[in-house]
Amino acid sequence: MINIKNEQFYLKEIFARAFSILRANPSIFVPLGLIYGFGSISYKFMSKLLALEVKVENLPLLILPDILISTFATICVVIALGKLAKNEEIYFPGIFLKAIAKYLLCIAAMFVYYLTIFTGLMLLILPGIYFMTVFSFIVLIIVTEECSLMGAFSRSAFLVSRHFFKVLTFSLLIPLTFLTFVTGISYLQKYNSYLPNTLSLIFTIFMSPFFIIAQMCLLWRIKEISDLPKENIYG
Repeated sequence: MINIKNEQFYLKEIFARAFSILRANPSIFVPLGLIYGFGSISYKFMSKLLALEVKVENLPLLILPDILISTFATICVVIALGKLAKNEEIYFPGIFLKAIAKYLLCIAAMFVYYLTIFTGLMLLILPGIYFMTVFSFIVLIIVTEECSLMGAFSRSAFLVSRHFFKVLTFSLLIPLTFLTFVTGISYLQKYNSYLPNTLSLIFTIFMSPFFIIAQMCLLWRIKEISDLPKENIYG
């Protein structure tokens, strides 16, 4: 039986734990952050390659490389976290090989995830926010557990169900943080046209791994208070 008292946790504790992990292991997560950084500027290469202007109607095609690259980086971060949790040696070629093995299933999951959110947003907005929240752990679950595509979705929904509003708050904090930062540095454009892009790239390199670490810490905490065996917590 789950002790109700043990179910109490705060997001600030999750972020503090994530920050301590990132601060203790910069040689692992900064290189992985560079992958996110490359993904964030890939739209520029895509626009030149396809001779497309950066317009709203072209965004789905232009941001596709970013989604593909960022998903791979996320898989790598989760694998690295699992190895750290088990005190195993971090070996980048091994992490990349394992990430490749999980990549196609994770991409399929992300496709279904975004399609579900988009459909929900088109209906009444609220269903899209609901789907974004309850399915937010699918990639993390696919990487850390042996489960099918649909199994990952049902598993994520089950774990989120008792902590919906905290997971929702966490899920909204990520885009809001990026949006606030980008909006803030956009005012620097009139002083230096390159400075906002440079700051945005640096922010992405450091904050993208941080948020994935925090999301993984949140998943660990939810699993811990769900009385799951330890081997099922870290994958």
